[in-house]
Amino acid sequence: QTLFYSATWPAHVQRVAKSFLKETHAHIALKSAGGNATDESTKLTVHENITQKVHVLASSGGKPALLRSILQKILNDEAKRKKEKIIVFLRRKRACDEVASEYAKMGYGGLCESLHGDKHQLDRLDIIAKFKASKVRLLFTTDVVARGIDIGDITLVVNYDFPLQRGKGGIEEYVHRVGRTGRAGRKGKSITFFTPEEKESAADFVDLLKGRPGQKIPPELLQ
Repeated sequence: QTLFYSATWPAHVQRVAKSFLKETHAHIALKSAGGNATDESTKLTVHENITQKVHVLASSGGKPALLRSILQKILNDEAKRKKEKIIVFLRRKRACDEVASEYAKMGYGGLCESLHGDKHQLDRLDIIAKFKASKVRLLFTTDVVARGIDIGDITLVVNYDFPLQRGKGGIEEYVHRVGRTGRAGRKGKSITFFTPEEKESAADFVDLLKGRPGQKIPPELLQ
Protein backbone atom coordinates (compact mmCIF):
# COMPACT_ATOMS: atom_id res chain seq x y z
CA GLN A 1 0.00 0.00 0.00
CA THR A 2 1.04 3.58 -0.65
CA LEU A 3 -0.30 6.23 1.72
CA PHE A 4 -0.20 10.00 1.12
CA TYR A 5 -0.75 12.51 3.91
CA SER A 6 -1.31 16.24 3.53
CA ALA A 7 -2.31 18.87 6.09
CA THR A 8 -3.93 20.84 3.26
CA TRP A 9 -5.60 19.62 0.09
CA PRO A 10 -5.46 22.38 -2.57
CA ALA A 11 -5.96 21.68 -6.27
CA HIS A 12 -2.25 21.49 -7.15
CA VAL A 13 -1.62 18.88 -4.44
CA GLN A 14 -4.61 16.88 -5.68
CA ARG A 15 -3.19 16.87 -9.21
CA VAL A 16 0.16 15.56 -8.01
CA ALA A 17 -1.51 12.86 -5.91
CA LYS A 18 -3.68 11.70 -8.83
CA SER A 19 -0.58 11.32 -11.02
CA PHE A 20 0.71 8.65 -8.60
CA LEU A 21 -2.46 6.93 -7.43
CA LYS A 22 -4.53 4.25 -9.11
CA GLU A 23 -8.14 4.83 -10.10
CA THR A 24 -9.25 2.62 -7.20
CA HIS A 25 -7.64 4.74 -4.47
CA ALA A 26 -9.48 5.75 -1.31
CA HIS A 27 -9.59 9.35 -0.06
CA ILE A 28 -10.07 9.90 3.68
CA ALA A 29 -10.53 13.48 4.92
CA LEU A 30 -10.82 14.76 8.47
CA LYS A 31 -13.78 17.09 8.59
CA SER A 32 -13.44 20.73 9.61
CA ALA A 33 -15.08 21.87 12.84
CA GLY A 34 -18.79 22.05 12.13
CA GLY A 35 -18.30 20.94 8.54
CA ASN A 36 -18.67 17.90 6.35
CA ALA A 37 -15.58 15.90 5.37
CA THR A 38 -16.58 15.61 1.70
CA ASP A 39 -17.60 19.25 1.27
CA GLU A 40 -14.84 20.82 3.32
CA SER A 41 -11.77 18.66 2.73
CA THR A 42 -10.32 21.41 0.51
CA LYS A 43 -11.06 24.19 2.99
CA LEU A 44 -8.09 25.60 4.87
CA THR A 45 -8.53 25.46 8.64
CA VAL A 46 -6.41 25.76 11.78
CA HIS A 47 -6.86 23.08 14.43
CA GLU A 48 -8.98 24.03 17.42
CA ASN A 49 -6.10 23.20 19.81
CA ILE A 50 -4.16 26.20 18.48
CA THR A 51 -4.97 29.62 19.93
CA GLN A 52 -4.36 32.33 17.32
CA LYS A 53 -3.54 35.93 18.20
CA VAL A 54 -2.95 38.71 15.67
CA HIS A 55 -1.11 42.01 16.24
CA VAL A 56 -1.74 44.61 13.52
CA LEU A 57 1.18 47.06 13.41
CA ALA A 58 1.41 50.42 11.66
CA SER A 59 4.74 49.41 10.10
CA SER A 60 7.40 46.71 10.22
CA GLY A 61 9.47 49.03 12.41
CA GLY A 62 7.39 48.03 15.41
CA LYS A 63 8.15 44.33 15.10
CA PRO A 64 11.51 44.10 16.98
CA ALA A 65 10.20 45.73 20.17
CA LEU A 66 7.01 43.64 20.17
CA LEU A 67 9.00 40.44 19.67
CA ARG A 68 11.33 41.34 22.56
CA SER A 69 8.34 42.02 24.79
CA ILE A 70 6.85 38.59 24.01
CA LEU A 71 10.05 36.54 24.18
CA GLN A 72 11.66 38.16 27.22
CA LYS A 73 8.61 37.37 29.35
CA ILE A 74 9.30 33.73 28.56
CA LEU A 75 13.09 33.60 28.45
CA ASN A 76 13.57 35.60 31.66
CA ASP A 77 11.25 33.31 33.63
CA GLU A 78 13.02 30.04 34.43
CA ALA A 79 9.81 28.05 34.84
CA LYS A 80 8.39 29.27 31.52
CA ARG A 81 11.74 28.85 29.78
CA LYS A 82 11.88 25.17 30.70
CA LYS A 83 8.35 24.61 29.44
CA GLU A 84 8.19 26.68 26.26
CA LYS A 85 9.63 25.76 22.86
CA ILE A 86 9.29 28.49 20.23
CA ILE A 87 9.62 28.90 16.46
CA VAL A 88 9.83 32.41 14.99
CA PHE A 89 9.22 32.54 11.22
CA LEU A 90 10.95 35.27 9.23
CA ARG A 91 10.92 35.97 5.51
CA ARG A 92 14.64 36.32 4.80
CA LYS A 93 17.51 33.94 5.58
CA ARG A 94 19.82 36.80 6.52
CA ALA A 95 17.22 38.15 8.96
CA CYS A 96 17.17 34.79 10.78
CA ASP A 97 20.91 35.02 11.40
CA GLU A 98 20.74 38.69 12.39
CA VAL A 99 17.93 38.24 14.91
CA ALA A 100 19.51 35.08 16.37
CA SER A 101 22.79 36.98 16.77
CA GLU A 102 20.95 39.87 18.46
CA TYR A 103 19.33 37.53 21.00
CA ALA A 104 22.65 35.79 21.64
CA LYS A 105 24.15 39.17 22.54
CA MET A 106 21.22 39.72 24.90
CA GLY A 107 22.34 36.64 26.85
CA TYR A 108 20.22 33.91 25.24
CA GLY A 109 22.98 32.41 23.10
CA GLY A 110 22.67 28.90 24.49
CA LEU A 111 18.93 28.88 23.96
CA CYS A 112 18.54 30.11 20.38
CA GLU A 113 19.60 29.13 16.86
CA SER A 114 18.85 30.20 13.29
CA LEU A 115 17.88 27.71 10.58
CA HIS A 116 17.42 28.26 6.84
CA GLY A 117 18.22 26.83 3.42
CA ASP A 118 21.73 28.29 3.25
CA LYS A 119 22.88 26.19 6.21
CA HIS A 120 24.78 22.99 5.42
CA GLN A 121 22.65 19.87 5.73
CA LEU A 122 24.68 18.50 8.65
CA ASP A 123 24.29 21.81 10.48
CA ARG A 124 20.54 21.77 9.87
CA LEU A 125 20.22 18.24 11.18
CA ASP A 126 22.29 19.13 14.25
CA ILE A 127 20.12 22.18 15.01
CA ILE A 128 16.90 20.19 14.61
CA ALA A 129 18.27 17.47 16.91
CA LYS A 130 19.10 20.08 19.58
CA PHE A 131 15.65 21.62 19.19
CA LYS A 132 13.97 18.23 19.58
CA ALA A 133 16.08 17.51 22.66
CA SER A 134 15.15 20.94 24.12
CA LYS A 135 18.78 22.03 24.22
CA VAL A 136 17.62 24.86 21.93
CA ARG A 137 14.38 26.55 22.97
CA LEU A 138 14.10 29.32 20.40
CA LEU A 139 14.43 28.79 16.65
CA PHE A 140 14.54 31.66 14.13
CA THR A 141 13.76 30.19 10.74
CA THR A 142 12.31 30.58 7.27
CA ASP A 143 9.60 28.36 5.78
CA VAL A 144 12.18 25.57 5.51
CA VAL A 145 10.65 24.06 8.67
CA ALA A 146 7.03 25.01 7.96
CA ARG A 147 6.33 21.52 6.60
CA GLY A 148 7.44 17.97 7.21
CA ILE A 149 9.09 18.42 10.61
CA ASP A 150 7.27 16.73 13.48
CA ILE A 151 8.37 18.01 16.89
CA GLY A 152 5.48 17.34 19.24
CA ASP A 153 6.19 19.77 22.09
CA ILE A 154 6.46 23.13 20.28
CA THR A 155 4.33 25.52 22.36
CA LEU A 156 4.46 28.78 20.40
CA VAL A 157 4.78 29.85 16.77
CA VAL A 158 5.46 33.51 16.02
CA ASN A 159 4.89 34.79 12.48
CA TYR A 160 7.28 37.72 12.61
CA ASP A 161 6.76 38.11 8.85
CA PHE A 162 3.55 36.93 7.22
CA PRO A 163 4.13 34.39 4.40
CA LEU A 164 5.44 36.02 1.24
CA GLN A 165 2.96 34.41 -1.16
CA ARG A 166 -0.15 36.45 -1.87
CA GLY A 167 -3.70 35.19 -1.49
CA LYS A 168 -4.48 31.52 -0.91
CA GLY A 169 -0.84 30.43 -1.24
CA GLY A 170 0.21 32.59 1.70
CA ILE A 171 -2.72 31.41 3.79
CA GLU A 172 -1.83 27.78 3.07
CA GLU A 173 1.73 28.47 4.22
CA TYR A 174 0.36 30.14 7.36
CA VAL A 175 -1.71 27.02 8.15
CA HIS A 176 1.39 24.83 7.82
CA ARG A 177 3.47 27.18 9.98
CA VAL A 178 1.05 27.35 12.90
CA GLY A 179 0.51 23.60 12.56
CA ARG A 180 4.00 23.09 14.02
CA THR A 181 2.34 23.57 17.41
CA GLY A 182 -0.76 21.99 18.95
CA ARG A 183 0.30 18.53 17.78
CA ALA A 184 -0.75 15.09 19.05
CA GLY A 185 -3.50 16.41 21.30
CA ARG A 186 -1.44 19.18 22.89
CA LYS A 187 -2.48 22.82 23.13
CA GLY A 188 -0.50 25.42 21.18
CA LYS A 189 -0.35 29.16 20.54
CA SER A 190 0.42 31.28 17.50
CA ILE A 191 1.13 35.00 17.40
CA THR A 192 1.13 36.82 14.07
CA PHE A 193 2.48 40.28 13.26
CA PHE A 194 0.53 41.87 10.38
CA THR A 195 1.45 45.15 8.67
CA PRO A 196 0.06 47.20 5.76
CA GLU A 197 2.74 45.58 3.55
CA GLU A 198 0.70 42.38 3.65
CA LYS A 199 -2.69 43.97 2.97
CA GLU A 200 -3.20 41.84 -0.17
CA SER A 201 -3.47 38.80 2.10
CA ALA A 202 -5.81 40.45 4.61
CA ALA A 203 -9.15 39.29 3.13
CA ASP A 204 -8.07 35.65 2.87
CA PHE A 205 -6.56 35.81 6.36
CA VAL A 206 -9.83 37.17 7.79
CA ASP A 207 -11.76 34.36 6.05
CA LEU A 208 -9.47 31.79 7.67
CA LEU A 209 -9.85 33.33 11.12
CA LYS A 210 -13.65 33.49 10.73
CA GLY A 211 -13.62 29.72 10.32
CA ARG A 212 -12.93 29.35 14.03
CA PRO A 213 -15.91 30.02 16.33
CA GLY A 214 -15.04 32.66 18.93
CA GLN A 215 -11.81 33.71 17.20
CA LYS A 216 -10.95 37.36 17.90
CA ILE A 217 -10.24 39.39 14.76
CA PRO A 218 -8.63 42.81 15.26
CA PRO A 219 -10.75 45.67 13.81
CA GLU A 220 -7.58 46.99 12.14
CA LEU A 221 -7.29 43.75 10.17
CA LEU A 222 -10.90 44.01 9.00
CA GLN A 223 -10.27 47.58 7.90
